[in-house]
This record gives sequence, structure tokens and C-alpha cells, in this order.
Amino acid sequence: MDLHLSTGFMLCFKGCSTVGLYRLAVFCLLIAVGCGDSGTLEPASESRDFTDSDSETGAKITGRILPQKVQPLVIAYRNGNEYTTTTADETGRYEITLLHRGEYSLQVVATGFFTDISIRNLKVEPGQSVEADLVILRDRSEAATLVGQTVDKSNKLPLENAEIQVECSTGVCATLSAVSDESGRFSLDLWSGIASNIYIRKPGYVPFPRHVEALEPRQRFSLGQVMMEPVAK
Repeated sequence: MDLHLSTGFMLCFKGCSTVGLYRLAVFCLLIAVGCGDSGTLEPASESRDFTDSDSETGAKITGRILPQKVQPLVIAYRNGNEYTTTTADETGRYEITLLHRGEYSLQVVATGFFTDISIRNLKVEPGQSVEADLVILRDRSEAATLVGQTVDKSNKLPLENAEIQVECSTGVCATLSAVSDESGRFSLDLWSGIASNIYIRKPGYVPFPRHVEALEPRQRFSLGQVMMEPVAK
């Protein structure tokens, strides 16, 4: 018990009323609860939520992209969210550094080429260096072309603003999309040499799926009239 507390007790015993003595006892009890071994007041410990800034860094992802000299943009996604970007050098090499622990996927973007999303779910630990698989970009000049027309099956009228989405069956390419015009017609470039899954959708109509086997470079492939069936009411 410190000097101030001892003095308080002495003063109270000499001149305090019973009520005053009771209040002083309660005050001292509160002081004792909040004191450490030294008898002084200690601040309450603070809880802390650890964020990325507290995590270890130093991990990196390296890799190579062909063709060379394209110098594409490499976008890294961590746990599904865009995290950082870098650019490949003239030899196609890239390096993404100062990464936190997590699971990363890469998107490779270059003018004149289809976007590549083949690098997925790379698990990275602090201080670790991970070499990603080789990425070979597909030149749009070698693209095939998909065409067609969306039509209301019930009245045979063209359907405008139907959404056409194309996914490559191997999962290495970013989804392609187009919208039908006022005459119901659509056209979009897609990868050659890779089978595709096509989905055509419009609110109020049953979705139309279609699988297309790999097409030749610069091949024109027509779906013809796609009869969209109205959803039953």
C-alpha cells in the first residue's frame, strides 16, 4: 500500500465518520483489484486483430509467358480479390514479390491476345518462391468466329439483348461474351484449337447451352437460329 493510501487510512481513523470509513474501504478495494504486484494501476490489455500488415511477407511467384517480347500485364488475385500487378519482361519472365500468405490466381492480359487464366490456386507461404506453369497466349489473329441469331420460339421474332457467353472447356481462357443486336444477330471471336461451352441467356427465357468442339484458326462457325423458349408462367 503506497504512502497516499496509508495517509488516507490514518486520517479516516482519526476524524472520519463510519460512512466515510466505509467509502474509503470500497475505494481501496477497487484500487487493489486494478493493481499489479507493484501496487500501481495497470492499463487493461488491448486485444489486436491481425491484418495483412502484420503478416509475414517475402514470398514470391515467378513464371514465363510466350510469345516473348509481348510484355503482357500479369494480375495477381489473392483469395479471389485483385492484389497486385506486374509486367513480364522482353524474355517473357515475370516476378511478383512481397506476397503475403494466401492462395493466388493469375490473369495474363496482352493486346491482340486472348486473356489467359490458366494459373490458379497457387498456395504461397511466407518466404516461399513458387514457379508457375508456362503460359502460352493465344493470338486473336488465329481466332475462330462464332455467329448466330437469337429468336423467340413462340412467335419467331428476333430477340435483342440476349447474352452469349463462351467458356473454353479446358478452363485456361477468360470467359468471352457478346450481346445480340436488334435483329437478334451476334458475332464474337473465340479460341481456335479448344472446345467451347456456349451459354445463351435472356431474362424471361430458358437458357440455351451448346457444346462446340475445337475449331480451326479463322474458321467461321454458325449456330444458325437459336430458338429461345419463353419461361412458362
